[in-house]
Amino acid sequence: MTAEQTALKNYPDYTVEDVTDDFSPLEILGQNVINQYRRESFIAGAEWQAQQDGWISVQDNPPKESGRYWCNVVEHGELGKSEFQWNCAYNPEVKGFSDRCVIMNVTHWR
Repeated sequence: MTAEQTALKNYPDYTVEDVTDDFSPLEILGQNVINQYRRESFIAGAEWQAQQDGWISVQDNPPKESGRYWCNVVEHGELGKSEFQWNCAYNPEVKGFSDRCVIMNVTHWR
């Protein structure tokens, strides 16, 4: 689950259907404004935390530009699972990493 999905799950937007005798439309609107601020703060905190060790999740935040990146690669072969770091090329058009035409299973990058 991405930071955005987690923030929306924990701080949802309320709709007219949520108006009851306990909550007026104005209170619902106010809660949505507060929840928007909470979501933005949560996402900013998650992005800050991701930068602390330098590794960025490919699933949550792939690179925006093509280029070479230092990557954490996971492979499953005859001898089992191996994990290593490698200098991989990223192509945003196909949203994938490769090295000399070999598609790499990259989990994190920096």
